[in-house]
Amino acid sequence: MCYVTSDALEVFFGRLRTHTPFCQPEKGSSLLGDRLPGFFTAMRGRLEGRVPLKVATESLKILNTGQLQLAMWCESLREPLARIRGSGVFCSPWRVAKLGRDEIRNAAVLAWLLDPHGDHGFGDRFLRALLDEIRRRQPESLPPSPGAWVSVNTESYPENDQANRVDIEIDAAEFYLLVEVKISAKEVERQMERYGGIAEKQAGRRPWAMVFLSPRGGKSTTAGRHEARIVPLSWAALAALFRRTLDRGTWYEAHGDAFSSRLAELYLRHVRDF
Repeated sequence: MCYVTSDALEVFFGRLRTHTPFCQPEKGSSLLGDRLPGFFTAMRGRLEGRVPLKVATESLKILNTGQLQLAMWCESLREPLARIRGSGVFCSPWRVAKLGRDEIRNAAVLAWLLDPHGDHGFGDRFLRALLDEIRRRQPESLPPSPGAWVSVNTESYPENDQANRVDIEIDAAEFYLLVEVKISAKEVERQMERYGGIAEKQAGRRPWAMVFLSPRGGKSTTAGRHEARIVPLSWAALAALFRRTLDRGTWYEAHGDAFSSRLAELYLRHVRDF
């Protein structure tokens, strides 16, 4: 279920106002995108019980019959929304913890989800989903299963070199995988090429790959000779991939209301907008 906040509505209407319509409005009329923000600003006070419905509607002076019906519909939502707020469903521990766009903190949560031995109870579901996506992009590059032994580390120095710190290192009996997390920071000189050299050495005879995770999902600009080994992936694509994994099968039917399921869902909702 997707919840719309007042902040999200303000962003939406801001973008709507700057959007060029396919046709120009008639003289003397105004675009719906210009009128609705004022409507919802007034209605916000009503939904929170601070502004009488009559004041909210009369103050706008833009309500025709259809808009008045919309106002009455919004009024009918006030009590159900109050009950929902009281249940705590809008609470996000990631927002309270100020996860924000911090790359180190977000990498730590992502590594937690990817770890088959994590206390989240998902097992290797998310790691398998990531392996499947890598294999879809690079057939036969990595095995479909992580195997019995997997170690997931964050802020790792595989070669004990302080100049080469990788965000997420997944060291398994059957493969070796590095995940580079980008949100706001830029690549540094030869970064992914250096990481590729590290992965190649650490993997030995095992298959290996790297994931370049960024807001837009673009290719790494520092891949060098290891470009073919790197899978570019956007945060939105990763969230969608994990969301499908979370919804799939009888596991979710039995455990969908678990605390960890809620945490995972809120995290995926958080990162999809990077």
